[in-house]
Amino acid sequence: MRFFSQGGLSVGRLRFEKVKPEDREQIEEICAGIWNGHDYIPLVFDEWVKEEGFYCGKIGDRIVALDKYTWHKNGVLWLEGLRVHPDFQGMGIGTEMVELMWDLINGLPYFSLRFMTSEANVESIHLAEKKGFGIMAEYYYLILTEEELKEFEIKGDFTGIREENDPEKALEFVRHTGEYWANRRQYLAYWVAYDMDAELMRDEVRKGNCFSIVINGEIDSIAFFYRYDPRNALSIAFLAGSPDGIARLIRYGINLARNENMSFSIKTASGKVRDLAIKEGLVESRIGKARIYEKKR
Repeated sequence: MRFFSQGGLSVGRLRFEKVKPEDREQIEEICAGIWNGHDYIPLVFDEWVKEEGFYCGKIGDRIVALDKYTWHKNGVLWLEGLRVHPDFQGMGIGTEMVELMWDLINGLPYFSLRFMTSEANVESIHLAEKKGFGIMAEYYYLILTEEELKEFEIKGDFTGIREENDPEKALEFVRHTGEYWANRRQYLAYWVAYDMDAELMRDEVRKGNCFSIVINGEIDSIAFFYRYDPRNALSIAFLAGSPDGIARLIRYGINLARNENMSFSIKTASGKVRDLAIKEGLVESRIGKARIYEKKR
């Protein structure tokens, strides 16, 4: 592992440094055109600066690239936030930034490197494949925007849904569903994925994020909802059960999002869930499927 001095490491054209609080203005300039001005990095900037793993690439005093790693459980190092300033795109800056971050993280005791992107993000996919990443999982991405929900009419009821308060029952049910295995046991929290282990599921139930439909004392269907406040987004992180139960839980989520003026989305590897979501009015995203890429040590 290379050690980085306070002044950073210079390789090629870039000087590689940790992002500092006073870098906000330059970071916002880089992100201004991402997703039509809706990039999430300015919204999490303060949090990321306090965390480990937020780096920038500089030419002189100008920040021209960003990248971030975050530790998850089970030795997973999650990668996100790769950005190149619009004025410097097409010049190989992204490749240099990846090489610098790669040199840093290769000295860390990870078991698995992972990141999530859309199948439309050919630049990130190309860089990942050059480093030996492969597709770990692929998910249908279905969404209704905040604007679309304002005029949306829910067809059908969403009664009989309760906040699940028994972590062990929820855990037992989830682990015996086809959706759990189809989703590669991943908890899809907007654009970050976590291993859906017992600790995570128990915590989400205790936080009040798990809702179920119970028939004759047994769970019939279940959904874990995830609110991502920086983007004003509500999503279903995991959904499984009977067709009727899944449909009702989707309607319940649509109603929640509409009442709270949020967007609503589902990522799932299950064709059954995808078809039911489309039947309830969600549409497949124009950026295509979401993918988790992985490279193991």
